[in-house]
Amino acid sequence: MSSVPPTKWWQAAPGGPTALLHGLRRAASFRMALLFLALYGLISLLLFAFLYVQISAYALGRIDDWLARERNGLMRDGIAELHARVDFHARLDPDNVRPFGLYDAQGRHLAGTFPGPLPPLARDGRAVSMAVQDGRRELRAAAFALENGQTLLLSQDLHEFKEFDEVLVRALASAAALALLLGMTGAAIIGRGSVRRLDAITRAIEAIVSGDLSQRLPQRPAQGANDDVDRLVIVVNGMLDNLERLMREVKGVCDGIAHDLRTPLARLLAGLERAQRRAGSAADYHAAVQAAIGETLSLLATINAMLRISEVEDGFRRAGF
Repeated sequence: MSSVPPTKWWQAAPGGPTALLHGLRRAASFRMALLFLALYGLISLLLFAFLYVQISAYALGRIDDWLARERNGLMRDGIAELHARVDFHARLDPDNVRPFGLYDAQGRHLAGTFPGPLPPLARDGRAVSMAVQDGRRELRAAAFALENGQTLLLSQDLHEFKEFDEVLVRALASAAALALLLGMTGAAIIGRGSVRRLDAITRAIEAIVSGDLSQRLPQRPAQGANDDVDRLVIVVNGMLDNLERLMREVKGVCDGIAHDLRTPLARLLAGLERAQRRAGSAADYHAAVQAAIGETLSLLATINAMLRISEVEDGFRRAGF
């Protein structure tokens, strides 16, 4: 079993941050985490946009409801008291946050503190946002037509609404930035862990390829071995165990073949050398040749037997498949 020295995920890889970034980019888990982060970011963006629109519409709706209620309250005592009630409202609103205005049929100002002349608004009570004082202020205003031809104009300054709008946008942007930061950190942690595992597996495979068949792919503890890489490592390590066993068996077979062939070859060589030293007649050479042929036939029989065994074993293996 190979022992790869553990490294912390925050430690820079050899080659500096560039190598670390390259390692993260080639990790499938990191790319998958980034893909899910992008999908989550898109969904969050749509959700934030929906929340912004709904909250803004709700705040404007509250202002519109207030304008309608104020109109009903001012008209409670009839048109005759309207002038006095508009002036009384102006005294209660010294900062002119909610300016009212009363105009005659010709558009002349009669009462109230609404800045500027009567704006060209539909007198049906529908509230609209408008800019006054050369765009320095923005009001939510509604104009109401009265029975005597006059126009009642009610409004509310949108400064507080704009501030709330900015606070809402900042809150949503902060939440999005925090989610992005946490997502990137999580993706980097997951990717770094995967890169570290793959680097250890790669080093073990390189050692095996270089001839060290005793090496094994690094394997996590049994209680944690439950993902695809762990299952692959288990299968590959089992294959390496079988390969190492087969190599030992092949070595044993080769040793046996060498032993089986060495004895008849030694006898053949000794007989030829003896004939070379002692034979002097044709009968002696004939006897030496016959002995050499016998040893050669014995060698051929041994080799044929080995080939036959190999063919039988190969047939069994194919049938097993």
